Amino acid sequence: MTRGGLILEHEEQLPYPVFEERIKNLLLRDVTIVVDEFQRLPERFLDLLHYHSPDSRAKLILVGSSFSVARKLMERRSPLLGIVRPVRVGLIRPIDVIRGLFKLGIPPELLLRIAPYVRDPWIMRFVDPGKFRRSDVIEAIRFNVPALIGEVFSEEDRVPTH
Repeated sequence: MTRGGLILEHEEQLPYPVFEERIKNLLLRDVTIVVDEFQRLPERFLDLLHYHSPDSRAKLILVGSSFSVARKLMERRSPLLGIVRPVRVGLIRPIDVIRGLFKLGIPPELLLRIAPYVRDPWIMRFVDPGKFRRSDVIEAIRFNVPALIGEVFSEEDRVPTH
């Protein structure tokens, strides 16, 4: 689900009514469904999931990128209260970053310097492991971290303090 309201399924853009029909059909099957940034869907999406939950055979994974999303699902009046279970997925531990990148042949001194900064999988996607350079990491961090932090603050309805 994009910020602009587009629903993407593989390479296809779907209007909400088509997406809703597909979800209804998929919920009746023994499949896994992943809806990324589901909080951007209309409120009636949660009602739809609640309505179909008794008959659903699917494993449904709703992905949201802020704590406010989880809080909203657990509110007293949430249509999904008791149906969903929030799972917090944090950043990659620095030791796991080091282990993973060490296997790629990254020099240990570079690993120790960059491990705290590349804990977010989003940053790792901008770094080419085949030709890993410190400048690549710095560029990825410089251009992406401010945007990610800004997105978190806007999703959480917070304002950064200086």
